This record gives sequence, C-alpha cells and structure tokens, in this order.
Amino acid sequence: MVSYSDVGPHEATYLRLDCSKLKAKFNWSPRWNLDKAMEKTVEWYQIWDSSGDISSCIDRQINEYLKESLSV
Repeated sequence: MVSYSDVGPHEATYLRLDCSKLKAKFNWSPRWNLDKAMEKTVEWYQIWDSSGDISSCIDRQINEYLKESLSV
C-alpha cells in the first residue's frame, strides 16, 4: 500500500491565501471580513451537503456582496 507521504509532500503546507499582488497592483481591498466570509462559506457547504440549490445560494451571495460593496 502506498501512503501519501511516499508520493510527495502534502499540498496543504504550500497553499496560502495571499492577495498582496492584487492589493499592490490594483489597490484592491476585501469588502467582507473573515467572519463574514466564513459565514458565507459555511452556508454554501451546508446547502451543498443537503443537496440544496447551490446556484441560488451563489446568486444570492454574489448579489449580497455586490450590494454591500457598491454602497461603500
């Protein structure tokens, strides 16, 4: 039996959420804080896990984000 450690390093040690280039090049800043983004991620996974309407969730979340972003 081959374990994951036999085929190479686990990718999680290499994954990073880094928006520094986006901030520097386009003067971008996030509109949702970490708590809000996590809340939306959990909502998505709960709907997905219950075989709910993912498209509707995505549309609703995008519209909410745009509404909040454009009103700033």
